[in-house]
Amino acid sequence: MPKLIIILPLLFILTACDRAISQVVINDQTVAVEVAVTPDEQYQGLSDRENLCADCGLLFVVTANSRPDFVMRNMNFPLDFIWINDDIIVDITAQAQPEGEATKAIYQASLPVDYVLEINGGQAEVWGWQIGERVKLKYD
Repeated sequence: MPKLIIILPLLFILTACDRAISQVVINDQTVAVEVAVTPDEQYQGLSDRENLCADCGLLFVVTANSRPDFVMRNMNFPLDFIWINDDIIVDITAQAQPEGEATKAIYQASLPVDYVLEINGGQAEVWGWQIGERVKLKYD
């Protein structure tokens, strides 16, 4: 029985580690997300895409309590950056405009974050999202 008590929690933890974030929920609005974790995925981001569906986004998992730089390199449409720390929106950058290969603007949160959600430009305002709102991550 003692072995079972040790094995069951360990099995639960290992199983949970294999699950991927698939949705972000803010104010009852569900956003289907792709997740960018690796340096290559984060460098590419949404660059070179023609569009992004209305209820879709890209979630960057960044070093906890960091202030990463974001640019709009080779983007074809505006984005909103939702800066998240400890499951709370701590900042919103609205309507970041597309740029070519040579970027001029660098975007960064005013506070440290552990996630950054990119969505279509203007969508955060349409959904009424504001700083201080709770963020829920849903897993597969």
